[in-house]
Amino acid sequence: LAFEAITIVCLACLFRACGRTDLLVRLTFEGAILRIALVFIAAHISLQAVAASLTIWGLLYVPRGWALARRVVPLRTRDCLRVLALPVGITALFVVLFVIVIGLYAPGEPVEVLIAIAFSLMAIGATALIERKPLGATIHIFKD
Repeated sequence: LAFEAITIVCLACLFRACGRTDLLVRLTFEGAILRIALVFIAAHISLQAVAASLTIWGLLYVPRGWALARRVVPLRTRDCLRVLALPVGITALFVVLFVIVIGLYAPGEPVEVLIAIAFSLMAIGATALIERKPLGATIHIFKD
């Protein structure tokens, strides 16, 4: 969902800045129809299926947004995926660590939440530390 939220917010800004609100409306409408259909089907299965349907929705919705963005700017899916590879890999590593820690210690739900928050912050920090040069270069572009 974070992947979807960041991507769609950026696409919404892009479409508005380029005067292509028609693409934003289309993306929103298509996304709503897809989400309703997936959640409706999943609701008849289980709560876990509903959660999974939201992930499936994001995995389908974001590439659709990229496809619409290609009508406005040069954008390659491969480049988008390359940018996401490191943060997704770091996140996966911390998810595995979380599962191991929770499995070993079984600390209880309140502590699990705190551990999840701590691991999330560590993943964000690790990503920012590793990506500091590209992030700095990108920020520099927008400062000029």
